[in-house]
Amino acid sequence: MIGIIASMGTYKSLIATGDIGLIQDQELKTLLISLESKLEFERSMLDYFRDMNMTNIEYVRGLVSVQPNPDRSGTFIKVDFERFRVDNYLLTVVASQERNHLVFSKIRGDVAQEFDKVKTYIAKTLNKTQDGMLTD
Repeated sequence: MIGIIASMGTYKSLIATGDIGLIQDQELKTLLISLESKLEFERSMLDYFRDMNMTNIEYVRGLVSVQPNPDRSGTFIKVDFERFRVDNYLLTVVASQERNHLVFSKIRGDVAQEFDKVKTYIAKTLNKTQDGMLTD
């Protein structure tokens, strides 16, 4: 999984400077707060999974390696399947990696949905403004 995390720099700046009051639309504020909350959760879970992976990576080092072909025509991937057969902890590590991937994919999907809500709301608001329907 690629470790790309979105950041809401402008939103954070508005909070830090106290200028969040410039946004008078309460629904938009609520959507932004929800999005920032989900992004923060995503960041904390990514850090957690990264730390967990660093602990397990040493344990599984050498399990898979790239070897040169004997005739030097390229390489092949070598997997130590015997280690899987005799090491139950290794199977647990691999299973937890799969679970972590599924959990993080769900979190990332939740963030994407929240972002879409904000984007849709802003687009609708801008369309109303352009149509002259929005008044102070």
